[in-house]
Amino acid sequence: MLLDARITLRPMSLVDVPLLNLWDRQPHVVSATSDDPDQLKAFGDTYWPDELALVGPDELCAEVGDGMNR
Repeated sequence: MLLDARITLRPMSLVDVPLLNLWDRQPHVVSATSDDPDQLKAFGDTYWPDELALVGPDELCAEVGDGMNR
């Protein structure tokens, strides 16, 4: 069995919004971005569709292979 160590870089887009929203609610992400123990969401009132509309072509998303060479 071979591991797939490829990393693909692609421009961020609205396709990434569900994943960003999921990450915003992960406890380790919240604790890394806030000192408030009652905070439920990272990055405050960030609305990802608006944020992604502002990014340029230099803002990339890295995708890691699924671990298996097919």
